[in-house]
Amino acid sequence: MKKDVFFDTFKQKKHVAYCSEDVHTHNNYTISASCSSNGKEKDYESGFHYFGARYYWSELLTSWLSVDPMADKYPNISPYAYCSWNPVLLVDPDGEKPRLKFHGQNSMTTFENIVNSGLGGQFYANLTKNGNGSYTFDIVPAKGGGDVSKLNVHQQAFYNELRDCIDSKTRDGKELNYDIDVYYGDKGVHTGNYIKNAIDVADMNQFNELNAGGATKQGKMIHELTEQCKKAYMGNTKGDRMGYEYCHRFAIEAENKVNGNQRSPKDEGKGGHISMQTYTLPNGRKHNVRISTNTAIIKVTQ
Repeated sequence: MKKDVFFDTFKQKKHVAYCSEDVHTHNNYTISASCSSNGKEKDYESGFHYFGARYYWSELLTSWLSVDPMADKYPNISPYAYCSWNPVLLVDPDGEKPRLKFHGQNSMTTFENIVNSGLGGQFYANLTKNGNGSYTFDIVPAKGGGDVSKLNVHQQAFYNELRDCIDSKTRDGKELNYDIDVYYGDKGVHTGNYIKNAIDVADMNQFNELNAGGATKQGKMIHELTEQCKKAYMGNTKGDRMGYEYCHRFAIEAENKVNGNQRSPKDEGKGGHISMQTYTLPNGRKHNVRISTNTAIIKVTQ
């Protein structure tokens, strides 16, 4: 791995394309860390670049030295391929993804339906079962699809925000792994519960379709996923409330991009189990959404 070399002079940081390299200078003699445009450090013992999930040999074979850890999910693609042979449109920075624990078949089916209906037939939700019963979540190209340019503006925003949640990293550049419980009609989870690291897809399903305007299913999905992603990035775990306001602000920004409108940052309480969310549409008109949470599946009027 890269090693710092110090002399009795100075150390400076020089930035180059997609990566940074440490440069140490003494009497016009410079030693710099090897770093290529892929942004990954070189393992000097092996001579390979480490991408988190597998090694890459750039000098001779220009190839991966092991199969993709998720290769069994793509039998029609070479296990040594990168991003389904489409590196211009797709990225896979670490080979790892968020983990979802589904509570009942309805929760899984509805989750997939909400994600898939927001991706215009070009991509779909891919769930890989893990040993502990959770599923690793990713979005992958559909057969004959994979073209982001064929998505409308709302679908593109949904795709981009999902990729942000899936590909996020920790502060030191490592994989950001986080777990989310997915429910269907849980009275203790109203669309999402920040503290419990949980979402309710039956509640999300009560909102509008993506292109209908106002509050949408995909907008709510990306809101809750973004909150949990940002929570994990901050180092907070299940049971923590710390950082909610910070994460909620990012979640509303992501929701606004997907919906194509502006949600008020604060909901208006109407007493009891009733709340009101206000959205400003592109034409400036206010759109009010009334939400009742006194049943297992919320009731939405808009």
